[in-house]
Amino acid sequence: MNSTLYVGTVRHRRFTPVDHRFDYDIFMPLIDLDELDQLPAVGIRLERFSAASFRRKDYLGGGDIKTKAQDRIAELTGERPDGRVMLLCQLCYFGCYFNPVNFYYLYDKAG
Repeated sequence: MNSTLYVGTVRHRRFTPVDHRFDYDIFMPLIDLDELDQLPAVGIRLERFSAASFRRKDYLGGGDIKTKAQDRIAELTGERPDGRVMLLCQLCYFGCYFNPVNFYYLYDKAG
């Protein structure tokens, strides 16, 4: 399985108008979009309420997310990667979804 969990720290610091900073721990799944059907084996339900669930509608409007990501890159660059697509994101937890940013990593067949 290529999908995995990334763990790290988010840091922020502002100097004006007042000095303010924070650090907090965060985790984000990195999901191989070809492995969606394998997510239930690791406790992530598909399209259903759960402690952690993956709902296609939350990413690029739903449907075939991999193809939509490849199509968008082709529109922007004129090149269409034909390998795996990895999605670094947040999941829907206990029915709540908040994800200010998603990162899509597209590969060609050579990796």
